[in-house]
Amino acid sequence: MEKIEDIRKRNNSAFLSIKEDGAALKLDQSLPSLNLVLYGGRGSGKTSVAKAILGQTDLLSASSSSECVRNQGEMCGRWVSVVEMPALNGKPQQEKMKESFRCISLCEPEGVHAFILVLPVGPLTDEAQEELQTIQDTFSSRVNNNTMILFTTDSDPKHPDVIKCLKKDKNIKELIKRCGKRYLVVNSSDRKQFSKVIDFVGKREQSCYTSGNLFEGYLDKLQQKEEKIARLQSQLSKLLPQTGFSGRYLKKYFAYILSIILFLSLKIIYNTEMYNLIVKKVSSLTCL
Repeated sequence: MEKIEDIRKRNNSAFLSIKEDGAALKLDQSLPSLNLVLYGGRGSGKTSVAKAILGQTDLLSASSSSECVRNQGEMCGRWVSVVEMPALNGKPQQEKMKESFRCISLCEPEGVHAFILVLPVGPLTDEAQEELQTIQDTFSSRVNNNTMILFTTDSDPKHPDVIKCLKKDKNIKELIKRCGKRYLVVNSSDRKQFSKVIDFVGKREQSCYTSGNLFEGYLDKLQQKEEKIARLQSQLSKLLPQTGFSGRYLKKYFAYILSIILFLSLKIIYNTEMYNLIVKKVSSLTCL
């Protein structure tokens, strides 16, 4: 059966979206679609936010599947895709890499317009800070320009207690700074307030985060490994007279060790094209 998304693209995004009350909404063809990624610690309310953004009550949840899930719908005249990521902090590196590739692939070809950290208003937990750090480490520093925070509260976002929490808490202020001071506060029970998320992201003239950015981030890590190996080779070459090994042997040995490490860490990647490019990079090392 042909996917709805494919039908939508074939018809230049012109179609009717049916709300839960049965009303039909015509999408504005002049407004581009948006791809949003929700992340955060366990119990942060990501699924509730996805439901509020899309105006749907029956959605797939990352917490129940332990992997990224995508839900789609209409919001503010736009076609919006919301990808919910499971909490990555504390998971094995291989699983983090797998979910990062899955996340980006669900947003292709446009890429991710915004990575949104979902946080309830209140004292900042270590898990929330670690989750942001995990995302930045996994997707590399290139993700920083596309990150923002969505604070949710049961009360009025302008309530003095809410404002005090965001303005006075040092940890929250630092977290906001790490996300480029991009944040919004919404009442979690008022769906209309979530339209601010669409407006905020839609008005930003920031390029999307794509699989190319992810690939470049991993290449940067490979480059760092190469530089580290070069430093080790330089240090150990001074000991060669005492070891009896030749410089060429030592260089090939370290390249071989690197190739094994990379293979074990990257074999779970199902993006064949990207995997082959990285393997080619490793092969060039082993031929030194």
